[in-house]
Amino acid sequence: MQKRVRLTTNALVARIQSTLPARIAATLDAAGFRRIQRWHFTMNAGSSLHTLTLRNRLAPGTYTMYWLGRTADGSSYRTQQTLLVIGKGAKAHTAKPAQIILTVGPATTKTAQRTMQSVGQTIEATPEQAFDLAASHDASVIIVDADKYGVKLVRQLSAVFPTTYVVALSKSPVTLEAIRREHAIAVPASTPPAKIAKLVQKLARG
Repeated sequence: MQKRVRLTTNALVARIQSTLPARIAATLDAAGFRRIQRWHFTMNAGSSLHTLTLRNRLAPGTYTMYWLGRTADGSSYRTQQTLLVIGKGAKAHTAKPAQIILTVGPATTKTAQRTMQSVGQTIEATPEQAFDLAASHDASVIIVDADKYGVKLVRQLSAVFPTTYVVALSKSPVTLEAIRREHAIAVPASTPPAKIAKLVQKLARG
């Protein structure tokens, strides 16, 4: 789940992983343990996205999300995370230097790391790692090789990180059009690295 959310958001999207089918309880509290809302849902083993619809728009401020998962064998898991709701005019990402997640092939990664040295810090990630790293590093841009990892990954990253720019590369015009429908930035794979770096620099500056 993204840790900095705009107050205009009417739902939170979380990606949850479990080794077994589980019953999940999520609780959102404001400062002073003031209860805002609770959600309950079940999930199958594996990873899946879950939309937590908000009854009321959240005011700017700091909130805590508490998670409780229970499996049929009686096992349970608890965790919590801080959620910062920001105003319309607030900068979406504050990490310095700008954090850029690279979920691309090895050759593309090396080229991107060379060309983006002046843009920010690049972090190589597998599709699974991309979600955790984007959240923990307050990433402003995620670059994805859609031909290698698919449009589904682009869709999920765009849903979980609504204020992060997802730049997806593809050789296929059909795939590029599908990427645009996922509210991501579609870039032909033939685009020169320097041009991609210039685009990412503009996006990272917000």
